[in-house]
Amino acid sequence: MTGCSNQVKACYLQEFIVDPGNDLAYRIADSLARSLASEYNPVVFYGPQQSGKSHLMKGIAKEITQRYPEVNILYTPAEEFHHAYRQSLRQKHYQGFREVYRSCDILFLDDLHLLENKIKTQQELMFTIASLHQKCRPVVLSSRVHIKEAPLRADLIAKLTNGLAIKVCPLSRERIIEYTLQLARLHKIVTEQQAVAAICNSFPGHFGDFKKMIHKLFVIFAARKFALTMSVAEKLLQAQIKVSRQITIEQILQEVAAYYRLPSPLVLQQRKTGHKLARPRYVAIFLAKKLLAAGNKQLQENFGAGSESAIRYALSKVEKDENLQKVATILYRQLDTSDREATDSLAFFKICQPNI
Repeated sequence: MTGCSNQVKACYLQEFIVDPGNDLAYRIADSLARSLASEYNPVVFYGPQQSGKSHLMKGIAKEITQRYPEVNILYTPAEEFHHAYRQSLRQKHYQGFREVYRSCDILFLDDLHLLENKIKTQQELMFTIASLHQKCRPVVLSSRVHIKEAPLRADLIAKLTNGLAIKVCPLSRERIIEYTLQLARLHKIVTEQQAVAAICNSFPGHFGDFKKMIHKLFVIFAARKFALTMSVAEKLLQAQIKVSRQITIEQILQEVAAYYRLPSPLVLQQRKTGHKLARPRYVAIFLAKKLLAAGNKQLQENFGAGSESAIRYALSKVEKDENLQKVATILYRQLDTSDREATDSLAFFKICQPNI
């Protein structure tokens, strides 16, 4: 898969959890991935955060790559499209920019709504879509709101409404419980449905975060042959509340500021920090993600970022930079109580394991 974003992680369509609220979107995605064509062009998936829009888009891209390796796929967040366009104008490489985006066989553009107030970029996107449409090449986009409600130019909205806008709804609580029970059966874990429901109903985050958490939990349960009963679920929830209170965003900011000898931790939460503060800010965002299990939207609010793409960019900088990784590791160990928690968790699991 080619693309402007190095942050694109592989997703598989077969891993997408289908619900009545997203069934049509899934079928359209599956059809596009198989045939490389759609009766409608462009296709826009819209819905709230963490509803599965990006999963569908990445799933289409991944499956096309496997089925048709010769196809030139371009996947980019809307903000990266904007930055690439602006940079091409500054560096007088506009023709090169046009060739990249208008020569691909299929274009995926994520988070269209983030182009709000970027009028020139919206115009360029409209021309790009028109060029690809003329060549019968698919364009797939995502947005948090319906195209007609998006903060976009009227001519771009008109171009997009010539295609198909498909709503993607978050999974229902019933479907999440059903998924969790299926996962428990897969791991051969004895469960009480009431216990599963209690955990599902008490998790405050989005399904993507819940999915990661429950997979890790069930790996531990399967390895130690634990059962998930109501009493265990209650203790797990109490332990989770206790752990979540141990580290705060303020502590993370203080540790990062102290390491880099910054005048105040608050400078890390300023949107315009300058070059000298960029790297400390990347580390702070990375640590908040790891230690607080915070979603990108929450991190965006905590750090005053312009968009979730800015958060993803910061995370990717730490993941790719060895020096930043070293600093993050040092501060992580100072902040994290995972060694003690691991011991406590093992003792906890031994205590709460019921007789089955």
